[in-house]
Amino acid sequence: MESRGRGVVGYDRAQREEFMALFRLRLTPRVGDLTGARLHEKFGSARAALEASAKEFADVAGWTAARRRHEPDARAQVEAVLSWAREAGVAVVGRGLPGYPPRVAQLADPPPILFLLGEMELLERPVVTVVGTRRATGAGRRFAWELGRVVSGIGVPVASGLALGIDAAAHRGALEGPGSTIAVLGSPLNRAHPPSHRRLQARIVREGGLLMSEFLPGEEVRPHHFPRRNRILAALPVAAAVVEAGVPSGAMITADMAGDMGRRVYTVPGAVDYPQSRGTNELLKVGGIPLTRPGDLIPDLRKEGLIPPGKPDGDAEAGSGLADTRGLGEIPDPHGLLDVLESRPQTSDVLSRKVGLSPSTLLAALSELELLGGAVRFPQGWRLPEREVDRRVAAVTAERRRRRRKQKSGTRRDSS
Repeated sequence: MESRGRGVVGYDRAQREEFMALFRLRLTPRVGDLTGARLHEKFGSARAALEASAKEFADVAGWTAARRRHEPDARAQVEAVLSWAREAGVAVVGRGLPGYPPRVAQLADPPPILFLLGEMELLERPVVTVVGTRRATGAGRRFAWELGRVVSGIGVPVASGLALGIDAAAHRGALEGPGSTIAVLGSPLNRAHPPSHRRLQARIVREGGLLMSEFLPGEEVRPHHFPRRNRILAALPVAAAVVEAGVPSGAMITADMAGDMGRRVYTVPGAVDYPQSRGTNELLKVGGIPLTRPGDLIPDLRKEGLIPPGKPDGDAEAGSGLADTRGLGEIPDPHGLLDVLESRPQTSDVLSRKVGLSPSTLLAALSELELLGGAVRFPQGWRLPEREVDRRVAAVTAERRRRRRKQKSGTRRDSS
């Protein structure tokens, strides 16, 4: 299979006819994904469903759908979407046809059509899904970033939902390794959601990742799109990891569906009084596998035969510690923020004046530092991490002691 496609991917004549039938069913009113799956089960193919008698079709989908399945403007709409896909470099694949992810096809209501932009080859590998809350803590984002990096480091793609918080951190960490990342969107490929992730979405494509969506170009983003996206995140991988999650939440829905489909579900325990840990701690009660270090995921998945074997002493050790254990000198800081951060929180306005950055650039740089363990966000502003405050206090104390010893030795020499 080619890694990148334009329009319908490599289909012969019969496959293309089935694809067009799938697409027409996708556009038929009152034919959702579950009804489409039932039609496919009864008639054996989308094409056969469209060619069935009105009575047979209505027995499954209802009379409104039966009457409107052959609307004349449907074909024009399909062709318009495919024309957009060819121009945008987007591959369009149909259920049961080449290029469609086999694990997604296992859903009771698989999307009839998927839009893919980027490296389709990632779908041929084992995948690990990482999800969590949008309101993530700094520690949660760092764990997700490191987990993404460790999994991607052994060539396994990391899937997530491109949401704020845990999802974005997992994507960014995964882009550090050869496994790269798959972003399953709750929006069309040509509409970034949230809009602030437009650059991250472009980076994923540019750096060898893959975007996936079941929504038509230009389609409005609706709240119910995200639970639909979550079912793909649950079906796509061999295992799912929840880093932080509230109750109820989309991450918990994803974990429940993944467990129901026989995927291994990992959960990161947290403090019992943190709202972000209530969901992950609840998962421990129902069989979630505790994950206390990012690197522990790798040997466990290898033991279960879910990912290929590797070096016995390599990859698991890579994720045994989080990024925030590194010295600040090892963290990239192109804007010099580490020189102006202090032990007490400072507002973004104050930091912006100190380093001369626009608010948007400053926020992006601070967020990156937070992921790498170089900054901590508080309601009052941003400050250095506790370990660096301790280091600096220790360094100042040691310097004062050195000066006192030097002064005492000088005084003794003068008196003698």
